[in-house]
Amino acid sequence: MTYLQIGILAGLGTVLCAVIGCFGVILVLRSRSTLSPIPSPTNVPVVLDAISLMGKSVDEMRSRYTVTDSLYDLPLTEPDRDYANIDYGEDYTDGKYDFTFFYDKNFTVNQVDLTVPYYISPDQNYFEPNYNLSEWPAVMQMLNLNITYPPDETAPIAYVWRNYNGYRVRINTVINKDVIYYVKVARLK
Repeated sequence: MTYLQIGILAGLGTVLCAVIGCFGVILVLRSRSTLSPIPSPTNVPVVLDAISLMGKSVDEMRSRYTVTDSLYDLPLTEPDRDYANIDYGEDYTDGKYDFTFFYDKNFTVNQVDLTVPYYISPDQNYFEPNYNLSEWPAVMQMLNLNITYPPDETAPIAYVWRNYNGYRVRINTVINKDVIYYVKVARLK
C-alpha cells in the first residue's frame, strides 16, 4: 500500500467518524425533545377542588379554612377584574397551604388562588416538593383540574389557559426561577 492510498483511507475514515458523530448528536437532541414532554404526575394530592368552590359564600369558606388576612377591597386596577367578577379578597390557610379566594359583590367565590410551597434554601423546611413550570400537570392535579393539553399562552414566567370550560387558569413561577409559585382559577365573566 502506498502513502497515497493510506492517506486516502485515513481521510475517508476521518470523514466517516465525523458523519457518525453528527448523526449521534442529532439523535441525542431529538430523543431529549421527544422524551421530555409534559410529565405525568403520580401521587400528587388534591389540595383544592377549585371549581367546586366557585359560587360558595364567604361564610362557608371561613368555616372550612383559617383566615390569615381578613376581607379587603380589590383596587379597580386589579388585572384579574378583566376576566372575573371580583371585588374582594380574603386569605386563608389549612395549616399547610395558603389560598386566596376572591369574591363578587354578593360575597361568592369567583376566583381561587393556590400558593404552591417550594424550597427557597436548604435550611428552610417546606413539606412539599417544588414543581418546575413544565410540570404544570402536577399543579393541575392539586386543584383537581383535568387539564391535559398544553397552555394557550406561554411566557418565561407563566402559562395561561384562556378558557377551560368557562374558567381562566394561570400558573406563575418565582421571578428568575423555574419554580411554580402560585396558580389562579377564575370563573370568566
